[in-house]
Amino acid sequence: MGRSRCLAALMAVGLVLTSGQAFAGCNPNKPAPPVAERFTIKGATVLDKVTGLTWQRCSVGQKWKEKVGCVGLVDRVNFAAARDEEGDGWRLPRPAELRSLLIGRCRNPAINEEAFPDMDPTVLWYWAYDGKLDQVVNFGEGNPGYCADARCAGNAARLVKREVDVALPPAN
Repeated sequence: MGRSRCLAALMAVGLVLTSGQAFAGCNPNKPAPPVAERFTIKGATVLDKVTGLTWQRCSVGQKWKEKVGCVGLVDRVNFAAARDEEGDGWRLPRPAELRSLLIGRCRNPAINEEAFPDMDPTVLWYWAYDGKLDQVVNFGEGNPGYCADARCAGNAARLVKREVDVALPPAN
């Protein structure tokens, strides 16, 4: 009995120490990487130099206003309504594309706010689609996820497009 209590105490101390170390590594006040390292901003759009994707700076429902930012309210839409926003090359991002914008679990919102300003702090789940399954990414906690409950009735959407298709190398 004494041995199991000792083992339990050691495990508890280890858990506290490791969780404290993880917490110490999270600094929500640490600034996001400089926007110019990754993005080229052109008014209402942002070119991601890493992925080659062009993103709308504002969420669906908002409009870009020069020298002001994103104005209006973020639309909370179901998946079908989010898909209805697609057009002129703009589409819902694939899950991996949307996750590529996450900049850390301890930031809220977990996105570069210079490139993507004026996110609604109450609407941080965003739709993604892999061609088969609708998914969501949580920019509040910085976590990708699947959402199958009532809160998924109304999420935000941010549209993306690829300006230039990346050609495959010629086959030998």
